[in-house]
Amino acid sequence: MSAEYYLGVDISLISLQGLSIFGNGFIISLFFINKRLKRNMGLRLILLLCITDFAFAVTALPYIIHYLALWNPNYFDYSPIFIIVSSIPLLVQFKINLIITIAIAVDRHEIFRYFYRGKNHMKYVWGVLISGLLFGALDVILEFLHHRIQCSSI
Repeated sequence: MSAEYYLGVDISLISLQGLSIFGNGFIISLFFINKRLKRNMGLRLILLLCITDFAFAVTALPYIIHYLALWNPNYFDYSPIFIIVSSIPLLVQFKINLIITIAIAVDRHEIFRYFYRGKNHMKYVWGVLISGLLFGALDVILEFLHHRIQCSSI
């Protein structure tokens, strides 16, 4: 593939990150402004998903900006250590996003209403976040422990 293709991908990624920062920031601000949304414990997982997506979009900016700033149509010369370290938010976000999405699905499809009413939603939200962070940290540790043959990054 040509180098211009990768430049187009990077430009579209940074545009989508800007949209994610704006959209998730707007939803987060609605949660803090609107009293009805603040009191609704059933929407805490949605708020958590928005916060983690917002944090990912902000922390992944150096990764994409590095690709854009050092883009060259003739050759790619990126710092392997910087690429590996700046891609850590991507690994962690994959796990957190997956676990939060599963938790939202489980939360919405609980069969027994009495269990749902008696459940402490904030403990559930914190448990989901901590388990996502732990699985993400495990992925990061495994990334640095495993050696890949003919991989120029690490």
